[in-house]
Amino acid sequence: MEDDEKQSKRLLSSEDSENIPAVKHRHLKSRVKTPQFILLCVVFEIAHFLLVWSVYDGVQRVRSSKLPDLDGLQKLKEQNVLKVFNNDNKWTEDTEFANNFWMHELMPKSAILSLDAKWTASQGIPPSAPTPGKPNEMVYQTDVFHNLHCLYRMRKQLLSNESHPHDGHMLHCLNYLRQSFQCNPDLMFGTTTTYEDYGLHDVHVCRDYDAILKWVDGHKCEGFWEWMRDGSKGIKADPTLADPDSKKVQ
Repeated sequence: MEDDEKQSKRLLSSEDSENIPAVKHRHLKSRVKTPQFILLCVVFEIAHFLLVWSVYDGVQRVRSSKLPDLDGLQKLKEQNVLKVFNNDNKWTEDTEFANNFWMHELMPKSAILSLDAKWTASQGIPPSAPTPGKPNEMVYQTDVFHNLHCLYRMRKQLLSNESHPHDGHMLHCLNYLRQSFQCNPDLMFGTTTTYEDYGLHDVHVCRDYDAILKWVDGHKCEGFWEWMRDGSKGIKADPTLADPDSKKVQ
């Protein structure tokens, strides 16, 4: 009886030992499959990224081919000019030099543009009022000159001896400039030596303002202010508010 039990144990032990290599093989095989699966996932993600990028790049190329530039406008959007801000009183005092700069040199003769309606539509620019006498063009104003006009008005009032307790135009200018600064914040880190003035001696990366003036002058709306002053269109507006070249501007 005991011999039979010993024989059975030996047989079981023999069967177990025979199964051990098979178990080890399955375990090793599963371990090999794990990194292969991870590698496959990585390859799939890379392929997916490349596919998405190629589609995006293709769409951008198609868009760019359908959006023609207008006399170098895209180049003007690049920030490629280095400037150092100044704090010289010659630009701020009530002098003939400063007044001439603010009225004539800083602004173009007319900041009102006349642009082709098809071109603006291709650029995704919202439609504007039609150009007087040119139904295929529309009137626009580059926003920087709206901001500078507001600064001009504020400077003029600060230098005036008259009291303007309820100047709605001044309040409009302040609010418009606030939103413009929030829309285009300069993230340069201004340095100081006095703990009061910051950024006056640092180099700012700016857009080429002289090039912008030249571009705007080449696309100005000819005769716009004469049309505004005519008054026959039922538009009540004081063109001297935005036309720095007007002789009425003080």
